[in-house]
Amino acid sequence: MIAIYALKCPAVMEKELFNRFLQALPEEKRERIHRFRNPADSYRTLLADVLVRSLICEAYEISNDEIKYDYNAYGKPSLKSFPNFCFNVSHSGEWVVCATHDSQVGIDVEQICPIDLDIATHYFAPAEVEVLLAKHPDEQVSYFYDLWTLKESYIKARGMGLSIPLQSFAIRKKLDQSITISQSDSRDAWEFQQYEIDPGYKLSVCATTNQFAAQVVMKDLKDLHQAIFHRKISR
Repeated sequence: MIAIYALKCPAVMEKELFNRFLQALPEEKRERIHRFRNPADSYRTLLADVLVRSLICEAYEISNDEIKYDYNAYGKPSLKSFPNFCFNVSHSGEWVVCATHDSQVGIDVEQICPIDLDIATHYFAPAEVEVLLAKHPDEQVSYFYDLWTLKESYIKARGMGLSIPLQSFAIRKKLDQSITISQSDSRDAWEFQQYEIDPGYKLSVCATTNQFAAQVVMKDLKDLHQAIFHRKISR
């Protein structure tokens, strides 16, 4: 089953806890986080990495120090010792989310903010733009973020990033909430699921199976701390 996890980032993190989580990361990631000027950016990036690590520690009963990643040609990470553990993370605003499965999976969360819908013509397929602009004006921004997160989850599941042009495939969310995709460069059948974690956000997941969890598992900082620093390792 595809598991979905979400963590709400605090407005302020205690310095001691922030630094302890930071030490759980490799040096290059720590340096990247230190370069952020906005604390919220550093919190999201830090907690996204720590959330994944906590899930790996729990799933395989290993220590954080044993976690080693490989990266594909497009920069998508995978777990060296457990290649069947597939995961993907996303963060926006107050939320960090993660999807895990034993095959390809992609997830995207976006905070709903006012936006110039003209941007859709640059990133969406013509069929998507047509459906978007046909919506009632009160529904257009919400549907824009539906499409955006669905499209992002798809290219993230493919593991190829923006090497897949966003205009090269079209997604449609029908009135019955079913979601379809029209694309020509993948033989896999792709499935989608959306979850509600916050009225001000859109969350979409993509995978090659429809075995999606019924609900999102909510995590907090105590859960992450317990998994990373206090888990008893079985040998």
